[in-house]
Amino acid sequence: MALAGISAAVGILLARGGSGLGGPVVRVWRVSGPLPEREVLSLVRSGRLRPEDVTVVMSSPDPTVMRAGVPDISLRRGRRHLCAYVGIMGPQDGVDRLLHSIDYFVHVLGRDDCHFALLGFGDCLADLRRLAAELDIEDWVTFTGRVDHQELGRWLSSCDLGVTPDPMCEFNDRSTMNKTLEYMAYGLPQVAYGLTETRRSAGPAAVYVDEDEDKAFADAIASLLDDPARRRIMGRAGRERIETKLSWQLQAPAYVAIFDRLLGRPDRIVDIRSISANAPQAVDVRDTIVLPAQRVLQQRFGAEAGGEA
Repeated sequence: MALAGISAAVGILLARGGSGLGGPVVRVWRVSGPLPEREVLSLVRSGRLRPEDVTVVMSSPDPTVMRAGVPDISLRRGRRHLCAYVGIMGPQDGVDRLLHSIDYFVHVLGRDDCHFALLGFGDCLADLRRLAAELDIEDWVTFTGRVDHQELGRWLSSCDLGVTPDPMCEFNDRSTMNKTLEYMAYGLPQVAYGLTETRRSAGPAAVYVDEDEDKAFADAIASLLDDPARRRIMGRAGRERIETKLSWQLQAPAYVAIFDRLLGRPDRIVDIRSISANAPQAVDVRDTIVLPAQRVLQQRFGAEAGGEA
């Protein structure tokens, strides 16, 4: 299941290399985004790491657990639509920007048809509550505080769309947000700023705002709420991407196989339960570990590290 309580999806990278002491060394990074580019590039350049000794394991949802259930219409507070933010509320997460977008949505666009649920906690929560009061949008916003997985499912099963307001900066551009994948698991379309890793993860399941403006974000929310057919298509596309490309079931074999290799166990094919008509019935962990990681590294670092471009 996707890790809770962090704004960026967490991957785990383990590199096995010679220690000079007669045994393997395991280096572990908790990283923001699918690939810790700077760390890996530095090790590849120095010759201390080969691409085939790298395994990247993304923090991904389990779609057998994270899936839409029966909506609770009462969560909409009498309004037609419900929009959700899920995650940490720190200075880098853009929740203050989201509140300004809601202000524009309500007071400039004159929209009274959507309630906004902000699920999570963080250092800025008290300040965000005060900002909502100053902007006079308290009637349109619910701060839930920390929620467990059951409560998260209740809210996301009742939503029309999710939002990823993390602003444009180098850190966010390299990060895959857990909320992005969680919205997709629940079949929700989303509005997000046009960050590189968000585009890679969500693909056609999101509307991307390239202008770094609260107004543009609010306009995108309003436009998507007014297009139910598009929301359905985007929601299905997101759910399919989770089931067939980004699910934890497709990450877990690589994670387990890391320890098999370190313990000297033979490579094996791991059976996994099919979760959609397009999902594989089994995963060859030899391919899961070595080949995709090698291809990704060569594509990203080949020109600088001397491998294939």
